[in-house]
Amino acid sequence: QQDIHIEIILPPEGFVVTNEEQTRWFAVAYDPLVGMENGDGIDVVEFEIRNLHGATLYTRTEESNPRCVFSNRLGQTQCLRMSDTSANLYNQLGNGRYILRAKATANDGTMSVWDERSFIMA
Repeated sequence: QQDIHIEIILPPEGFVVTNEEQTRWFAVAYDPLVGMENGDGIDVVEFEIRNLHGATLYTRTEESNPRCVFSNRLGQTQCLRMSDTSANLYNQLGNGRYILRAKATANDGTMSVWDERSFIMA
């Protein structure tokens, strides 16, 4: 059996955020037994943002492509920004380092491992 593929594309590891336009983040996920295109065989992608103490500050479950960290408006291909979340996360996160995590669940219930990227709010 091949593992479920999950990869955070944006942000890259260690990315320094200096304005909210830089937060249109997304991941790609697929079940290689179904196909190699983004979303093939995937039910949902779960996202989390944690601080360095391990506390979860944000969670979201994405059910369609593109697999946006902060959602996309129906029918649009561009991901929303961190500030577009209901909690206005961009203004709530203070300066410092955070961890973005993503995990995919396939249609058959198989789960990927967590993919992680650190990012810095500056």
